[in-house]
Amino acid sequence: MVTVMSPVVAPKSIVRASRKRRESAHGGLLQTLVGTLPLLGSTSDARSFHAYDVVVSSRNPLLAALVLYRAAKAGASAAIVMSEDSDPWPYDLADTSEIATLIASAVGLPGEAHPTGGSGTCWLLERMLAAVPRSYPIVEGALAPASRHPDDEIALYMTGKTISSFERLSPLKLTSPEQATMQDVFLRFMEGRPLASIGSRGRAVVFARQLVLTGRPEVFGRSVLSDGLLNWGHPRIAALGTARWVASDHRAAAELMMEDILLASRWMTPT
Repeated sequence: MVTVMSPVVAPKSIVRASRKRRESAHGGLLQTLVGTLPLLGSTSDARSFHAYDVVVSSRNPLLAALVLYRAAKAGASAAIVMSEDSDPWPYDLADTSEIATLIASAVGLPGEAHPTGGSGTCWLLERMLAAVPRSYPIVEGALAPASRHPDDEIALYMTGKTISSFERLSPLKLTSPEQATMQDVFLRFMEGRPLASIGSRGRAVVFARQLVLTGRPEVFGRSVLSDGLLNWGHPRIAALGTARWVASDHRAAAELMMEDILLASRWMTPT
């Protein structure tokens, strides 16, 4: 077992939030993949909150690192939601010299400088994660979208047990050895990060100007598939990787993978 968190970032009292945030933190319904479920307890259960410019899921470690790298370059605040599950994204194609060159060019890193004989993509992954501020915390537990949101943010309820440590992932649990290698690199850079805590009393809420799903979650809201692309039903939810598409064949998956990398590489870049 590897301890990931050290300091704890306590949530702020909801009474200090704006009116729109307080309204969205009042009870309501949770939209899940198994249907619409009521939030039990009084509306005062939502007693605390965290707020960030962007919250990023780690389901796809490469895409998550690209978004976090761009967020850091833009001076945005960010938090990370850990997800270690298998992900049917074409990691084997992403872990090639051609894709490493594409990534290096897109984010402005010297791709030709990586050690010979190693993976250029993983070397770039390390360089990007090294540039991500250590102040970016890991969110405690899982997140579920609320039924009401402020006008310019998404409200996400923090659910689940306290995260105390993460076990390094076995390649047998993942889709490919390339995913396992990238996930191992990502977890190494997560060690020692602060924990955005649920708090000791009541329910906590995370407000974000954008939630980035880098892979399809097992249970999170509802998505609608149209022409091969997934829509998660909220303008503040941005999807990448297997959270963005369902490929009809391997060639389509390869093309969509390259689109994902270019989209993530340009995240928060002024147009």
